Amino acid sequence: MSHISVSDEFLLWSQMCLLWSVSSYAIAPDPLPEDRDNSNFAWRTWRISLPIRIFGTALLSYGMTRSIVLSAG
Repeated sequence: MSHISVSDEFLLWSQMCLLWSVSSYAIAPDPLPEDRDNSNFAWRTWRISLPIRIFGTALLSYGMTRSIVLSAG
């Protein structure tokens, strides 16, 4: 069996890309462009679940990097 070695820099960049993707799609609102008056987007549900998603993303980043500074950002 071959052991694949990954450099620390590549691992950090791949973790940052994963965290950016998760935080962009899990935290940011994404109403449809056709919904100009925002009447069909569930803003109340989005606002209620926002702290849960932010906390979950911070826990994921801390679990991956063990860095409080990075997870706070």
